[in-house]
Amino acid sequence: SDGSEVRFIMVLTIVLIFSVVLEKGNANKTTD
Repeated sequence: SDGSEVRFIMVLTIVLIFSVVLEKGNANKTTD
């Protein structure tokens, strides 16, 4: 059951990083 926990944490981290990157991209676009 440890494997699924690690997987969950990895997915959460990826989603978090993805959100930050997307927000940064949007901020740069709306800086016009």
